[in-house]
Amino acid sequence: MLAGLGALNYAGGALRITANNVSGGILGGIVAFNAAGTTDLSITVDGAVSVMDISDPTAPPGIRSGIVANNLGSGDLTIVASNASGTAQIDAPDTGIFAANFSGGALDITADNVSGTSDYGIYAENLVGGTSLSVASQGAISGGSIGVYAANYGTGDLNISSTNADGTAQVSGGDDGIRATNENGGALGITVDNVTATGNDAINASNDASGTGLSIVTTGTVIGEDEGIDASHSGTGPLSVTVSGVTTGTTDTGILATTGAGGLSVITLDAGANVSGGEYAIVNRAGDSTTSFNTGSTISGVTRLGLGSDNVTIAGGDISGVTVLDGGDDSDTSDGFVDVLTFSGFAGSVGADLQNWEEIVFDNTQATFTGASITSGLTQLRNGTTFSAAQPGFALSSALSIDGSSTFFTGFGGAGNVMINGDVANTGTISSVDNAAGDQLIINGNLTGMGNLAFDVDVSTATADTISIAGDTVGSGFISVNGFGLTIDPAEIALVDVSGTTSTGAFGLTSTNFTLPDGQDAQIIGAFGYQLRFDAQNQTFLLSPFAEDGTLLLNPAT
Repeated sequence: MLAGLGALNYAGGALRITANNVSGGILGGIVAFNAAGTTDLSITVDGAVSVMDISDPTAPPGIRSGIVANNLGSGDLTIVASNASGTAQIDAPDTGIFAANFSGGALDITADNVSGTSDYGIYAENLVGGTSLSVASQGAISGGSIGVYAANYGTGDLNISSTNADGTAQVSGGDDGIRATNENGGALGITVDNVTATGNDAINASNDASGTGLSIVTTGTVIGEDEGIDASHSGTGPLSVTVSGVTTGTTDTGILATTGAGGLSVITLDAGANVSGGEYAIVNRAGDSTTSFNTGSTISGVTRLGLGSDNVTIAGGDISGVTVLDGGDDSDTSDGFVDVLTFSGFAGSVGADLQNWEEIVFDNTQATFTGASITSGLTQLRNGTTFSAAQPGFALSSALSIDGSSTFFTGFGGAGNVMINGDVANTGTISSVDNAAGDQLIINGNLTGMGNLAFDVDVSTATADTISIAGDTVGSGFISVNGFGLTIDPAEIALVDVSGTTSTGAFGLTSTNFTLPDGQDAQIIGAFGYQLRFDAQNQTFLLSPFAEDGTLLLNPAT
């Protein structure tokens, strides 16, 4: 037996085949051919199509595909292997469904369950002269080589869908799960539940220069041996990848996005997403990118965003497993690339090595940074952010901007030695207050703004947290003191020293709690009152228990 059902149309008009269950031979289950001069070709099956088992030693060589459809006519090629219960089944030793549209019209395939043991689950090709190509499944598609192969050289869109209401639709392949190529215009869209590949990529999608956009949406598990998702877009419009399930490239990359210079990749991790890779979690090549880690998502490993202007927003989720978050080329804006990392509404620890960002923004965020350093062009704290360094020797190589509602915290129980290599614009608070004096902050730059500097002062040992400013002070800032201890030997205690230009009015003491008889305000700590004094010779701001005439400022209560 050559085929279970075979039909050849040379006379013109349409060829339509409707069947329930078909058992085929060496050429396949259903074989249909529409010659030039005809129109449409359609095949509808609502049961099972099976083909002689290739493992049968008595079987002669042949095509052995479940459905083979070649349309040289001017119309559409349509294959429906589906029923209301989703149980239609195509099984074949080689390819489950092979469909090629040569001359015109659209190619549409709808199937429940398809298996091609050695080659393709579904092979769909729309050649030059055709329009759109679509493949839709609500069940399981598997191929020994590729689960779904779809190549559109027509002028329309290419769409692949593998979904159902339960989220259990599945595409699997020995090499690739899905390989989709759009070569002659239109958009490429892929929406799937679950895709796996044991050899190469779970999803491999490419759109050439004539394409108008590439979109991939996954809701379940996507696992590839090399890449989980490998998407390349050279056309107009964005490349968009949205995941809400496990996405992994076992030996290489979870999500690999490639656009040309000036192109845009939009990568979104929604609730339920868990992205990782043997080498990288996410890689963006060449073009610009916008990446969002939303609440309920998880990412681990290394993320590298290449040339172009890259924007990453961490709006929630678990980033505790992220080791490197790399913005791309460098942290210098002069090359025209501006990479911005934003923590928005985030609360938790940040331990990743943050590399090559022109700007890092902490917005409405409570972040504890557990790494040793951050390098950036500019670091901003705004909208109620508290940034806490977790390592006593933390170094910020960046300009720092702190708005009026935010705090940069550097307290380490008196053992801190934090360094900021850049200018600081502070209208909020820089604090090391933790009831232990001795923390040090070094600012290798200028300090501007009317913000607050908060210190611990232990009068019993005449020690305090200190700030050293290598540059100038600009503006009138404030100092507040958390004082404690009992004064044994009253002494002046240094708080701020300035190497550049400053003046006596650069800071005022805001933690005063008593007015002296001469009308001056002071802060009572133990048995003495303290005022802020500027030592002009050494350019140091001191907490002093002495009045201008050298007499001690006594606590009237004692």
